Amino acid sequence: MSSAKFVGLAASYARMGQPVIPVANLMLGDTLLVPGVDGKGEMQPNREITREELAVVMMRYAKSCGIAGADAEPSEEGITDWADVSSFAMISIKWALANGVISGVDNLDGTRSLCPHDSASRAQMAKIILNVEAMRG
Repeated sequence: MSSAKFVGLAASYARMGQPVIPVANLMLGDTLLVPGVDGKGEMQPNREITREELAVVMMRYAKSCGIAGADAEPSEEGITDWADVSSFAMISIKWALANGVISGVDNLDGTRSLCPHDSASRAQMAKIILNVEAMRG
């Protein structure tokens, strides 16, 4: 079974309430995609993923597949909540913004917010996955 199929299978087991892996690591080949949450190595499969956590996972995935993308610094202009991004996610958020993987949420005043601690919706996850896959060329 390939590693990519394993990740999908693990997600299916998590939805069914089955234990996935005793020590919480999801791998794609030799790349650790999800080392667990809160630095404790726990998966917590019933916990929703935040937008910043999803950016971290997708950057790890992209790089493990050879999809490096731009290392350019994104413009911080017009984004209201940079200070809310956790330190562990900052590089991934900047990577995702610079590569068009994420764009933030439009505010009524014309600014954008990253909403890094909000849960990622299924639609947002799907769009982010498609954006990363589009980087393959």
